[in-house]
Amino acid sequence: QVAVSTASVSWTVTLHPTAMEVHAGAAESADAMLAGPASGLLLHLWGRPGDHGVAAVGDADALRLLTERLAQATS
Repeated sequence: QVAVSTASVSWTVTLHPTAMEVHAGAAESADAMLAGPASGLLLHLWGRPGDHGVAAVGDADALRLLTERLAQATS
């Protein structure tokens, strides 16, 4: 699981072998977390280069897998 948080809202993304689930709220048990301004998170999740003010902490493999899955889903 990866928690994704802005100043006012958060989600938990659960990565399954062939799907992703998104639920409102950040799970305390998430393996990793992305946090920052909404615009920065959007740019980061879309793989745009640059520093967008997003903090990424926790399991590097979970963060990488989230990025890979988003790229697959939107290509």
